[in-house]
Amino acid sequence: MAFYGDPAELDRLAAGLRDKAARIPDKAARIRDDAARIRDDAAAYEARGRTARWVSGAATAYQRQLSRDRVDTDRQAAEIEHAAAARCVSRERVL
Repeated sequence: MAFYGDPAELDRLAAGLRDKAARIPDKAARIRDDAARIRDDAAAYEARGRTARWVSGAATAYQRQLSRDRVDTDRQAAEIEHAAAARCVSRERVL
């Protein structure tokens, strides 16, 4: 047995890492697709809320909250996309 461990076991572990790394781009693409759907859903939700014809303080507050929610959703979608990009960078380091 070598100083660093069983060569066959090390090869098996390395192969497992390569297999996992090879799947990262697909997972990252799915994550980016999810982020796009989140943004689309938020935009549709905001658009529906803007068509409301209410005239009151509550209606104004509702529409302001829609805008805040949209900003939060965009931020979260950007974080998801950033995480997907980080996965791809990590994959490159493995390979």
